[in-house]
Amino acid sequence: MLRGEHPVPLAKPKEEGLVPAEGAEAYDAELFFRLRQLRKMLADLEHVPPFIVFQDLSLREMAARCPRTDAELLKVYGVSERKFARYGQKFIRTIEKHCAGQETCRE
Repeated sequence: MLRGEHPVPLAKPKEEGLVPAEGAEAYDAELFFRLRQLRKMLADLEHVPPFIVFQDLSLREMAARCPRTDAELLKVYGVSERKFARYGQKFIRTIEKHCAGQETCRE
């Protein structure tokens, strides 16, 4: 394998979209991607793994619900008072920016 004589099959990433996994809420895949980018940037700045900022489950819920107020974001799974104080406004701004003029975002 190291010499390139045998191909190494790699797993293909799951396609994200508005179709939810069984038992999950539909979410905006583009918004989810933007939230993941923000999470990665914040995690890199703090030298922590991205899941320390928020788990994917939290980001999917944000991408499904599009919370735009403090109270709405605090209802999202994994958003504690402490994490909200540290990251909340950055995520709300990203959601607001994405949702400006978007039909997929709920009012």
